[in-house]
Amino acid sequence: MNLLAAKEKAWPSRDLAQYDAANSAVDSVLDDLARLAAQICEAPLAMISVTGTNAIWLRGAAGVDCARLPLECLPSRGFEDGLCEIQDIRQDPDFSPDGVLIEGRHYCFYAALSLGACSGGNGLLSVLDRHPRQLTEPQTEALKILCRQAMSRLEMLDRMRSMGRSPEEGFAPARQDVDGKHRSVLEKMKDEFISTVSHELRTPLTSLRGALGLLSGGALETRPEKSRQMLEIAINNTDRLVKLVNDILDLQRISSGKSDLRRTDILAKELLRRAVEMEAIPQNRISLTADEIFVWADVDLIVQVLRNLLSNAIKFSPAESRIALCARSLNDQEIVFEIHDEGRGIPEDKLEHIFERFQQVDASDSRDLGGTGLGLAICRSIIHLHGGRIWATSTPGSETTFSFTLPISQN
Repeated sequence: MNLLAAKEKAWPSRDLAQYDAANSAVDSVLDDLARLAAQICEAPLAMISVTGTNAIWLRGAAGVDCARLPLECLPSRGFEDGLCEIQDIRQDPDFSPDGVLIEGRHYCFYAALSLGACSGGNGLLSVLDRHPRQLTEPQTEALKILCRQAMSRLEMLDRMRSMGRSPEEGFAPARQDVDGKHRSVLEKMKDEFISTVSHELRTPLTSLRGALGLLSGGALETRPEKSRQMLEIAINNTDRLVKLVNDILDLQRISSGKSDLRRTDILAKELLRRAVEMEAIPQNRISLTADEIFVWADVDLIVQVLRNLLSNAIKFSPAESRIALCARSLNDQEIVFEIHDEGRGIPEDKLEHIFERFQQVDASDSRDLGGTGLGLAICRSIIHLHGGRIWATSTPGSETTFSFTLPISQN
């Protein structure tokens, strides 16, 4: 049974034709729900769609720009208790061995919740990923909650449309209240961003200005060693400012989807070797093991991720401790990279937030170690852009391991 037939069976009282193009505009609230679904499931693509007579219309989406998909695009399988989950579409005899092709990208994992199973409708909340996987129980439960919210929104839009009114007209007071709260959250985020960036800029600029002032005033002419130290301070703080600006620009470019991947086949070991070489880490501190596997990745971006993780391992580890790098096959589709250090570790309450923007394990890290709090957020964005996952495990006071996955080359 294909999805259209399954939905017709599940919702016999509703006319699918009502959701053709004229009634299928993208809705900002459904867009937000789709983004939440993608973030919760750590997936690159999530959609809230409604099936019409000739197409699947996207009412909200994250990771895709098109407004409609052909009926045959999604997997051919009915729903059980409202949930459809296919861990590897390529193994489904009714589907293409290449998986689902959407906007030039292949997806092999598919999970969908029938919006009709929540409150009687003919839509889908679906999540797709580029590697085989399985949703966790918390992710499934969270999707059910989002599913109910999506169905409520769709029913509200239906009611307003039948009354000949737009959602903005019919729910203006509520909209104003929601918009007010949304503006408040955005204002808080903006204030936090300005505060963090202002601090990050002010500290090195103060040192830079002081060092240059002493040099230009001739106060250090008779003290060449002190002059050299002041120049080093000026250079180091200039480098710090450049890194901060570059990190902000990188994160903005990747998050906005403006960063195009330039993928190529490359040995996993070569990626590790380049990162170690560019960080100029002494060989006696490095242990490197890698399976002879080619990955399909943007070399510059993945080396950037590895360098960032290596830099953190060095900064937060004793000077003589070992850093272990490993790349090994996880399955026939994925390879996992691991960077293990013997440093101070990360507290459990910090671990779950470590990949968020401007997060530091310790507030003094930025000042003492020159971090911007953006590096791990950039790493996460790059890995998600490749369809991979990234995570960290740690024993406080003992060790930390950062891991991420990449697709194995199929050539």
